[in-house]
Amino acid sequence: MGSANACPPYVLDENQIRVLLQKKDFTSQIREKFFITLDVEEDKRYYRILANALAYCYYEYPEEAVQGYTFQDIRGVCQDFAITSITDLEPASVELLLSEMEELNILVCTNGRYTFNGANFRHMMGDYDTVFDELDHFGEEVE
Repeated sequence: MGSANACPPYVLDENQIRVLLQKKDFTSQIREKFFITLDVEEDKRYYRILANALAYCYYEYPEEAVQGYTFQDIRGVCQDFAITSITDLEPASVELLLSEMEELNILVCTNGRYTFNGANFRHMMGDYDTVFDELDHFGEEVE
């Protein structure tokens, strides 16, 4: 990697990156920072809910994963789980939240279809049961 006295930016080769990503401590820190970003509004947790709704789309409709999921798909998941903190918002407000998630580099929107900005973000959301349980929890919360 270069000497300890060298100044950033540091150039890493593919092998060095691979070694870093295999370290549990390093990946744990990345996951922690990802969820800090999703929970920026602790009281509302809109970003976390929408990220889980998108992750759920990946599990329920895997054939659409490459092209992505529409605003209606994501909002539909929130309706299915009765997550009123999202469904009670105006559609334009939900679209604005998704746009903010793009600015945070969590999501990418192409031709009106949303995907995670990298498979690692989707995987960090958890397996089907984890995503389902999160959505179910948010559906049970009372405003």
